Amino acid sequence: MQYNGAYKNYIFFMKNHEEEEQIVIITLMDLPTPIRVSISNFLDQASLMESTLVLKQWHNECNGPGIENKIIPVIEVSGSSTQTFLQNLVQHQQNNETNRKLIRYPHMRVNNIHKFDFIPLRELERIVNNLQIIDGVMSLDMSILSFAKICSSLPYALSQII
Repeated sequence: MQYNGAYKNYIFFMKNHEEEEQIVIITLMDLPTPIRVSISNFLDQASLMESTLVLKQWHNECNGPGIENKIIPVIEVSGSSTQTFLQNLVQHQQNNETNRKLIRYPHMRVNNIHKFDFIPLRELERIVNNLQIIDGVMSLDMSILSFAKICSSLPYALSQII
């Protein structure tokens, strides 16, 4: 199985006692669990999260004992319509099941915030007044190109609910 190159075969060329060359193919899952756990401790957050998508066993190991880098759930937001995003957020908060899922994410990342549009302050405040504070989110990351101009209302709205 291969997922984004995260799960690869490792090929070793070995010689047996008769000096004949043999090819041995070892996958990550062929390694003993303590070695896989040790390897996962060298992964950064993004690589650790990606590696858990490969196999259920690897996911369980990455959430188990011995892992020093815990996986931090992240809500990633992309788009261009501030109003649509905020209205969807209101709907998610009104649904008990999706709201429970929302509050377990301690980190929110807004990608390309400069692509979100501007909405008038009165309309923005009307929508924000329908939103509850998102208790679970402890940090907010808003990416932007260094030369981009922000004309988005989203930073203001998020500052009111996080």
